[in-house]
Amino acid sequence: MPVRSFTPAELSLTERKRLEQPLLVMIWLGVILFALVEARLFYAVAGTLVVGLNLMVVRRGKEVFLKRFFVNIAVLAATAVLLLEIFLKGLPALVALGHYLILIQLCKLFERKRNRDYVQMIALSLTTVVAAGLISQELPFAVLLVVYLVLAARVTMIFTLKRGLDAAAAARLPVEPAPLPPDRVAWNVIRHWPGSALRRRLALVLAVVVATAVGTFFLVPRTGAGPALLLDRFEVEAAGGGIGDRIVLGEAGTVHLSDQVVMTVRFDGDSSPAGPLYLRGEVYERYEDSSWSRGPGTNRAAETSHTDPPDRTDRNAVTKRVSMHPSLLPTAYAAYPAVELATEGGSIRQNTLLSTQISTDEFSSRPVRYTATSWLPPLDHAQRRYLSEVRDIPTERLAGASPYVDVSERAGDLAAQWFRDMLNRQDEDSDRAVARYIEQRLRREYEYTLDLPAARRGRDAVDEFLHHHRRGHCEYFASAMVILCNALDVRARLAVGFLAQERDERTGEYVVRRRDAHAWVEVFTPETDWIIFDPTPGDQADAAAGGWRRRLGELWASMQFAWHDRVIGYDARTQQAIVGRLREGAAEAGRSVRTAVRRLGRSLHRLLAEGYLDRGAAGLLGMLLFTAAVLWVIIVVRFSRRRLWLRRSMDDPRLGAQYRLRCILELIDELEQRGLQQHTDWTLRRRAAEAAERFQLPEDVLMELVSLHYRLRWGGHVPDETEVRSAELSVRDLRRQIAA
Repeated sequence: MPVRSFTPAELSLTERKRLEQPLLVMIWLGVILFALVEARLFYAVAGTLVVGLNLMVVRRGKEVFLKRFFVNIAVLAATAVLLLEIFLKGLPALVALGHYLILIQLCKLFERKRNRDYVQMIALSLTTVVAAGLISQELPFAVLLVVYLVLAARVTMIFTLKRGLDAAAAARLPVEPAPLPPDRVAWNVIRHWPGSALRRRLALVLAVVVATAVGTFFLVPRTGAGPALLLDRFEVEAAGGGIGDRIVLGEAGTVHLSDQVVMTVRFDGDSSPAGPLYLRGEVYERYEDSSWSRGPGTNRAAETSHTDPPDRTDRNAVTKRVSMHPSLLPTAYAAYPAVELATEGGSIRQNTLLSTQISTDEFSSRPVRYTATSWLPPLDHAQRRYLSEVRDIPTERLAGASPYVDVSERAGDLAAQWFRDMLNRQDEDSDRAVARYIEQRLRREYEYTLDLPAARRGRDAVDEFLHHHRRGHCEYFASAMVILCNALDVRARLAVGFLAQERDERTGEYVVRRRDAHAWVEVFTPETDWIIFDPTPGDQADAAAGGWRRRLGELWASMQFAWHDRVIGYDARTQQAIVGRLREGAAEAGRSVRTAVRRLGRSLHRLLAEGYLDRGAAGLLGMLLFTAAVLWVIIVVRFSRRRLWLRRSMDDPRLGAQYRLRCILELIDELEQRGLQQHTDWTLRRRAAEAAERFQLPEDVLMELVSLHYRLRWGGHVPDETEVRSAELSVRDLRRQIAA
């Protein structure tokens, strides 16, 4: 594999290293972006190795390349890979095209590089990132994309500068017998690379790009089209999914908590309830063989619709606006009882247990938005009657133990023992009192853990929890309470969903994470309908606690959900709402300005007509005086800084010499005023040669003055007093000759 050193011009004049180093990093970042989006380790490793090799060689002032024949063979192989991925593997055309672009870039890195190759590499890298952006909508990709765009802007600016330096290296003036050596042409660049100027321009360009992007994002009309339309398949992230048809207990394992944000809940108005929020997704009524299922009739009624709820007051009704991760579909989560539901897309189905599902034909990574209106306890008679009509089961049939819960003999004996203990401590033996006693005793005597031991073969999982392990997570606690309640003829069932406790006090919005998944108990009494009991101890919060790493993870997860909710989920309705608020704000601001102008006009009229100075006129005069004082301070500061700069210039030998040797440029200007031809592409030396021929002036004197100016202007030369005085005398003599 040949390795060639850069030429002297590439090292000292065209600054090839300054371009290729950020360009290689830009190409690598583009490859990594697409590889991460597609989760293909091969392209990430290949890109890292190839770019790393080229970067190591470039830093040593060399380039590595292959013969054109081998590069062409590699390009043909990349084309064959493209065809195989499309027609044999069935990959989406956009994904296969991204792989092809990566392979072509890697081939280009082994070519001899000229300016057209740099243009091609920049264009290929940008196209690869655009393809990746059409596939991914995740926040990590967006963060890396911002870094990539900053790097791309810098590379483009350096490349533009390099093209000018290339032209300077190849330029040959008419008065020069041959192009100057690179070290003589480029010593200005070597001493003064415009790094600060590039940074300033980069900041300006980025500010314009950001302003344009933000304006485009907010103002361009939203459409339903998305990246999924460009792919043959589109997969939605499913890190847990919705609730299943069954819950199986007794299996060994460790439950791992995830800080991923899956839902945000905002209440309309001031209706947000105090304390934790139980968002029910599904309920299970049948228990046998250590597993829970929904029970008979639930699925059959999933397509039925019930009558509208009775006229309600705002006394105990709350409306929640939910934004939910699509991986939780089809289940919709709401506080029980949810009596009014609506969604922006898809249809809502609700069974007789008031468990809700959202069905949609559109696959998207955007959050699912819906609203749910629920009743807070206690329910009045009309509300309880309505719920009885919805479930189509007489209230009398819900009294007593559930026929679908299999209570083992050992669980029944334990329940009877606890009931006797309860009667010895209190007189009340109502269903609510029994449920409350079981809830408190489970909380007090059993231990919460996420590390689950396996139930012994042939043993019921709840029996093992109650009599042997005496520890488990929320599903075990809730299952045990349901079985003990039914053993005592108290109707109870298992409910699963999310327990939202993380609440922003400023906005009132609840943030729900995957680790907030929870199970609890619903107990029925004719006086209250179904009410919530939670026998799980409060230790689950401690199990989820952690140090700064967990807090940082929670922050990142919240940012990811906010990205999907507020940016990816920014749709036409949100845009119209923002535009409406802006219009209202603009109208209000206009009314305020007009009112202020009218008040100020009346104040000025009273001041001029009656000599009365009120608060409006006094405020205007104070503002004018303040503005005048600020302007005066600015003028004084600028004048002082100018004088200080002039004083420092006179103390600096180089700046003082520049001021005194302005006479050289003034001499050239005077010659141009007397008829010397002006050409923008002529150098100062060329003008001096033309002046010597046109006005019969000594050419050696003019060239000596021009050389002194060059050394002073670009070479950092500090002339002594004798040299400056001699130049001034030469200019004076030349002016006399011109005047004569």
